[in-house]
Amino acid sequence: MVPGAYCPDSEHGWYGLSSAGNRYRCSYYSSDGRWRWKRV
Repeated sequence: MVPGAYCPDSEHGWYGLSSAGNRYRCSYYSSDGRWRWKRV
């Protein structure tokens, strides 16, 4: 997972870990109407 990268539809609202151990969430960005990985 890379911050700002797009998430697939099947992962909306999910959490995940990067290879470095950072936690991310697939979040909706209203500014462009897309779902992206955001560090939490």
